[in-house]
Amino acid sequence: LLHQRASIEAGGTAGRFAPYVRALPLELATLLPVGWSDAQLALLEGTPLLAQVVEARTSLRELQRALGCEWEPLLWAHAAYHSRAIALTLDGVAGEGCLVPLLDYCNHRNGSLHAVGVEGDAVVLRAGLAVAAGDEVLLNYGAKGNGELLRCHGFVMPENPADVVPLDLYALAPSTAR
Repeated sequence: LLHQRASIEAGGTAGRFAPYVRALPLELATLLPVGWSDAQLALLEGTPLLAQVVEARTSLRELQRALGCEWEPLLWAHAAYHSRAIALTLDGVAGEGCLVPLLDYCNHRNGSLHAVGVEGDAVVLRAGLAVAAGDEVLLNYGAKGNGELLRCHGFVMPENPADVVPLDLYALAPSTAR
């Protein structure tokens, strides 16, 4: 993604994925908490998500130093991948994150019956129910709590049945019980 974007910005042809990379919104970097300002991150104070975001930023800064690239394009590439990658089974390996043009525009809905898979050399979207012209095709991203949805996809779901709240039981126990 970094190479493709740099080639596009330099006026190059950027190869066969250039139209896809051009279509990815530049504001992706600010949609995920890893790209938020310090004032926005303060909203996560007291949640486990804040530590996860700080850890992700630290890892990205280390990657930035190793690659010798600019921060903003790296942040954009990180957000583009994490917010859009679809887990597919490739060559018998389950869970490979893949960017699939057009398919990555499908939003999330718990309980969606539509399914994505690999058949031969093709990525296939199978409708689990009838889809009328103009209907939005929604996928189930999996049982993800709101923290993971926000960190990886940039949104949360009201009344999310997969939401979790981690508790530090030691912090709740009286000091004599420790």
